[in-house]
Amino acid sequence: MRWLADECVHRVTVERLPEWGPEAETAQEAGLTGQEGAVVLAHAVGTGQVLITNDVHFSNILVLPFSDHLGIVVLKIRPRTQQRVGDMLCSRVFWREPARRL
Repeated sequence: MRWLADECVHRVTVERLPEWGPEAETAQEAGLTGQEGAVVLAHAVGTGQVLITNDVHFSNILVLPFSDHLGIVVLKIRPRTQQRVGDMLCSRVFWREPARRL
């Protein structure tokens, strides 16, 4: 699975994506810094990527029906710590047991 990390996704989360197996590109690497959400999503669709973002406006399925994209993961996690984000991505998106810290 290929991913496009929106510019609002924390750097540490982006750096951890390869640990979970997917191919990932950042909005910055794609030249999308400062672009509107529609432009970012169009890039993801055009390049066969699933968008990962913190922007909740991407979660409205009436505006962005599933048929219009390959997938959108909105990181609406509280409290938003690096460990919780990693655990949630592992268990809910990558269907793996999160690594436990000793």
